[in-house]
Amino acid sequence: MKRKLCKEILESEDSIFLLKGRIISRRNLGKIVFMTLRDGSDEAQISLRQDTLRTNYENAKKEIKMGDIIELKGSPFVSESGEKTIDVENYKVYSKCNKKLPDKHKGLDRRNSFDNRGLDIMINHDSFHRFKKINKIVKEIRMFLYNQGFQEVDTGILKKVTDTSAARDFTSYSIYLKRDLYLRKSMEMRLKQLLVGGLENIFEMGKDFRNESISSEFHPEFTAIELYQNYANYIDILNLVKGMLNHLNSTIGEPSSKPTQAEEVKLYDFILENTKLDARTCDLSKIKSNISPNRLKDYGKHPEFRGLYIYDLFLSLLDNFSDRNVILHGVPKEVSVLGKSFDDEPSLVEEFRYFVKGRSFCYGVTELTDPQEQKERLEAQARYLEKSTDNNDNIFLDMLNFGLPPCAGLGLGLERLLMIYTQQENIKDVIYFPL
Repeated sequence: MKRKLCKEILESEDSIFLLKGRIISRRNLGKIVFMTLRDGSDEAQISLRQDTLRTNYENAKKEIKMGDIIELKGSPFVSESGEKTIDVENYKVYSKCNKKLPDKHKGLDRRNSFDNRGLDIMINHDSFHRFKKINKIVKEIRMFLYNQGFQEVDTGILKKVTDTSAARDFTSYSIYLKRDLYLRKSMEMRLKQLLVGGLENIFEMGKDFRNESISSEFHPEFTAIELYQNYANYIDILNLVKGMLNHLNSTIGEPSSKPTQAEEVKLYDFILENTKLDARTCDLSKIKSNISPNRLKDYGKHPEFRGLYIYDLFLSLLDNFSDRNVILHGVPKEVSVLGKSFDDEPSLVEEFRYFVKGRSFCYGVTELTDPQEQKERLEAQARYLEKSTDNNDNIFLDMLNFGLPPCAGLGLGLERLLMIYTQQENIKDVIYFPL
């Protein structure tokens, strides 16, 4: 007899069912015991009744406990409460649960729910269904990209050299190679090598690592989606993102934050509207004085830092509109060193950043293809970060000299997107095993 999943029960007209799963609740009402059986698809109500069970009723009541994994055969009926229920005729216990499950109402404390995610999912209805939803979201993203003509690649996690990100590295040591190795901070440089090699319209979904703080928004191990579209610009990528969000809204359901409803703003216009400052020409001290204390950083006084302060001013102003969704057009080139500058606004890169309720979850950029300008940009970044370029990815720079096709890229933090569609405020709640 073929096994049925719990999610199939309501729609099935079968007269007998074979189910397999874990008992996660039970109510003893004397001559009948109601239980909830959960499998990987959903939950179903089952019952033990003295007049239908083909084995000893009292023995069955004693044998089947909370947490046990069982197989059962039974027929459906509708309970007094109107719920479709499977009346057990015979059963088999596959695996006994030898420890008492945590109380389903009290559950686990936050720390234990992260460290013991399997137990959290077992007893917490919301966690179970949240991670089921996450699986569906990831599947739909992949299917959307495949249907748009993108091919998936895998560039690997370990690197011999670091990359351009300003974030600190996680390092390890290879006994075989007798050298340090780095966990990647970004997929970008290897993906662009593949574009030079002749691949078109590629994406990767995988782990990046940045040795930095942990908060409700940041986690040092995270899942990124990086994508490159040939012969495209950042507006094409923005339209792709909008299409992906519309697809998720239709397949998953639109969250209350309504990510597709976003105001589009230009960097300098937004600052001018909210501060009366022309960020292109005003004194740097005026820019700094308008940055909120929690956003103000000390980059120094060198002219190369100006764009960093301007972007922090934008973020500071955006904090006042955290209930709005905003798409920013134009980012200082000091912030986005791998992007192409606007022809009519060379201080800004052709890039959008997408904010939902004040939190950025993705960006799209027209890529810089000029190898000499790229080298100069990276050297300038190293100077103001006071970092050596000796360990930079020179293979990437060398590859640019073979000619990078015109293209645009997307960087998307998957967990940030999952937080939107599962309506969570803490990034740890969408990661199976957070730190």
